[in-house]
Amino acid sequence: MNERLITDGDREVLKKEFETISNDVDIKLVPSPDKNDEYSAFTLGFLSELAELNPRIKLEVNAHDSELAGKENISSYPYILLGYDKGFHIEFMGSPAGYEARTLIDDIIMLGTGESGLSTSAKGKIKEVLRKSTMHVFVTPQCPYCPGAVKLAHAFAFENKLIRGICVEATENAEISDRFNVSSVPQTVLNESQKHIYIGAQPEMKMVSELLSYL
Repeated sequence: MNERLITDGDREVLKKEFETISNDVDIKLVPSPDKNDEYSAFTLGFLSELAELNPRIKLEVNAHDSELAGKENISSYPYILLGYDKGFHIEFMGSPAGYEARTLIDDIIMLGTGESGLSTSAKGKIKEVLRKSTMHVFVTPQCPYCPGAVKLAHAFAFENKLIRGICVEATENAEISDRFNVSSVPQTVLNESQKHIYIGAQPEMKMVSELLSYL
């Protein structure tokens, strides 16, 4: 029998946290076609254990050559999409390990409760973004400052479905990390532009303003 990733104590804590969920939360996973890929194995195990804790958490595993993977141009694995069935673009490129495990849990709660945690002013302004925008947030599992930057991108994507918030595990995705010269994390890249790279956690209103500058 495989050892569980979530301890019994943490399972009980998470069950209590997930009691606040009133909406179904769909999680779509595209694992690597390589059956020996340790990152995909970890991610599948972790997500499966989370889905066991509340019936509103719906995990769906899609093959690398599935219709979903083709439609979303997914070529890096594992890849996670949350709230996809409801039109959200809250994503993880790479495994949600280390500090990002908690980020994914908070995303589930955000989708399940309908509350992003943004300030009232930020919620209002982020809705003024009227064109498709992308926020790549590069992280590593050991970075304690990274979850704040990812949560901000995902909260923006929750409040405005034109925004795609992608958490990128930098060490697992060397090619895209090299493209944006990632040397420290968190690093946020707006709309894949070399001119809009931000190092460190940023205030929410500053990032709202940067996104609005594309209008």
